[in-house]
Amino acid sequence: MYADTSAISVFINKSQTELTLYFLKIFLAPGQLTGIDIWINPHYKIIINQACNGMIPILFLWASILAYPSNIRYKIFWMAIGYIIFTFVNVFRILLVVHFV
Repeated sequence: MYADTSAISVFINKSQTELTLYFLKIFLAPGQLTGIDIWINPHYKIIINQACNGMIPILFLWASILAYPSNIRYKIFWMAIGYIIFTFVNVFRILLVVHFV
C-alpha cells in the first residue's frame, strides 16, 4: 500500500489519511494540525502519511476475516466493525504520541 503503483492504492491511502486527519482535528488544539503535520512544539512535528494512516493493519484484519469460513454477510459486517474500531484506535494511538511525547 505504500507504493504508488496503482490509482486504487493512491486513492485508498489518501482517503484513509484524510479520514485520520479529520478525526485528529477534532481532538487537537487549534493550529496544531497544519496539512498533514501535527506540531507538538515549534521544533518537533509528526507527519501523518501512508505509514501512519492505519491501512495496513486494516487490510490484515480484512484478509483474516475473508479467510475465515463463514457467510459473506457476517464477513462484511465484521469487516465494517473492524474498520471502524481500527480507525479509532489509530487516531487514539496518534493522540497518545502527540500528548505524551
